[in-house]
Amino acid sequence: MRKISKSILSVFILVPLAGVGILTIMLNWGKGFNPNQAAQQDIYTVSAGNISSTLHLSGKVGYLISEDVVFTANARVQERLVKDGDWVEKGQVLLRLNEEDLKYELENARIKYLNAKERLAEIRDWHNSSTYISSKSQLDYAMARCEEAEKKYKENLELYQAKAISKQELNSSEFDLKRARSDLEVAKAQFAETAAKGDEKALEKARSEFIIADIDFRKAQEAMAHRDILAPVSGVVSIKQSSSSSSDSRTALEKLFSKNTTVSAGDIFVTISDQSILTVDVKVDEFDVYRVKENQPCKICIPALGGRQFSGHVASISPMASENSQAFYLVRCQINQLNPPLRLGMTGQVDIFLEEKRNVLVVPTSALVKKEGVSGVYLAESDPPRFCPVRVGLNNGELAEILNGLSAGQKIFRIVPAKLLTSESNGA
Repeated sequence: MRKISKSILSVFILVPLAGVGILTIMLNWGKGFNPNQAAQQDIYTVSAGNISSTLHLSGKVGYLISEDVVFTANARVQERLVKDGDWVEKGQVLLRLNEEDLKYELENARIKYLNAKERLAEIRDWHNSSTYISSKSQLDYAMARCEEAEKKYKENLELYQAKAISKQELNSSEFDLKRARSDLEVAKAQFAETAAKGDEKALEKARSEFIIADIDFRKAQEAMAHRDILAPVSGVVSIKQSSSSSSDSRTALEKLFSKNTTVSAGDIFVTISDQSILTVDVKVDEFDVYRVKENQPCKICIPALGGRQFSGHVASISPMASENSQAFYLVRCQINQLNPPLRLGMTGQVDIFLEEKRNVLVVPTSALVKKEGVSGVYLAESDPPRFCPVRVGLNNGELAEILNGLSAGQKIFRIVPAKLLTSESNGA
């Protein structure tokens, strides 16, 4: 009975108190909005701090140093000295080409070079060449014969008119004139054709043929001097087999580059990669690439390793953009750790640290508002709150550097109450 009495007493006490609380809330609700009281929890004290700007990108893990080894001549393989997966040092012999094949290619190139050189010299001095002189002599002879035939015909025509010779003799001299004129036209055509062989067009063609023959001859000499294919860098040997091939890399290497296998200039022999130095290649758009510099620090996160992070730096920036609708530049971010436990092609999330400022005035970007096109904040220490214009420096989306307009210790609204902005716009 005593417990029941206590419960009833508690109810009688709590109900009036709850009513007083509800009544107080209703009275305060009708008094309007007080920004200073409602936003106490959103007030920020201006202070000095550090601010940085970062690019967040994603790319794939690759090798920093990776070079294709290319054949420089058409020849047969004499001896292969490496296999897939071997580690080689820079300058090490990878493969030897057949010396007899290279000698044959060199001799052919030499003969073509000498012929092209002789032809160019002949065209340059074409008017003194035997071909030109012979053609000119034939033209001169045809012209002399034609003049003689014309003279003979005129003489015979006068004699015939004087009845000193017969009609048959006149006809014979007329036939000789026609034949001489025909021979002259043929000689003129032949000479014009011969002369054209030494004109500017022919000279340009001969010059081009000589340049090509000279290049081929030099290549053949170079191939002969480098019949030993050397490693351009130190690293691991690997072969790129076609997607249609079902054999493994080792089998493909044995088959493709065994002794007496014919190879062609320009074909890729192997790729040599330094697997101790890895990068993550990312694409940076044209609006941000000017802020990226070589050796800038970066942080690389590998999701496949549970978000493990590696320090790194920008190793290189492509000088040309990709040919897409939007220009992107390839940026290689090198992982500082040697031999990291990563696999080629893994996804890497890269943060490139572009700029950092220390001990500067900073405010949350949420505190910044625009009023009539001017950036500023609202001072919480004035009643009513007052708009204060500021000049903003570095802004990373979370914090903003304040160049002037505020001092350390001033109190501002971290988030300006919407009703305050509404009341100002209505008043305006």
